[in-house]
Amino acid sequence: MPIHKNKSGYQWGKTGKVYPTKAQAEAQAKAIYASGWKEKKKK
Repeated sequence: MPIHKNKSGYQWGKTGKVYPTKAQAEAQAKAIYASGWKEKKKK
């Protein structure tokens, strides 16, 4: 899932916490991947 900018800040994925800086959102993404999350394979 990419990090995207919305009107309130930066967000990883479509739902979840919105961070004021991109660096904070990147740290969240790093933690999610480290916990074992994987993207679904496209067919």
